[in-house]
Amino acid sequence: KTALETEFLTRLYGLLDTDKLVLPSLPEIVLEIQQLVKQENSSLEDLCHVINQDAAITARLMQVSNSAMFLVGAPINSVDTAIKRLGRDVIQNIVTGMAMEQLFNASTELTSRKLKEAWQHATEVAAMAADYSHKFPHLKTDLAMLSGLLHDIGILPILTMAEQYPELLEDEARLD
Repeated sequence: KTALETEFLTRLYGLLDTDKLVLPSLPEIVLEIQQLVKQENSSLEDLCHVINQDAAITARLMQVSNSAMFLVGAPINSVDTAIKRLGRDVIQNIVTGMAMEQLFNASTELTSRKLKEAWQHATEVAAMAADYSHKFPHLKTDLAMLSGLLHDIGILPILTMAEQYPELLEDEARLD
């Protein structure tokens, strides 16, 4: 190991050891939607109100509700109908997935590529976990998907920290 690698790893292990390695947090609206989905007494109107505050989430829900997987009958043209068609668990998965995807951003070309690869891998694992969960009645599909998305979440703070070490980014093998 070089002095730079040793410095980087010492800093990383120090942050881990003191529980100070910060994982990125989800946007406030995502947390609000997740809370509403979990609350059995929350209404469809409450959920619609929050979802309508974010154009990207609204557009994605409309897109998914009109996809071949969910389209039965007439196309969906309102958020409340999309919510009814998709259900709370699917909505939570979509919103969480969108938020996770936004966290995979970087300021350098190399870390950007590495984060895109990590996101692609996470979505593949999430899909496999969801598929696998159908074989076991006690496994919840939405939790399996979330686990797949989050299984390598540590790469986010590590690559973000690596961006503070330009010399480390000059050699991809060293970064890996």
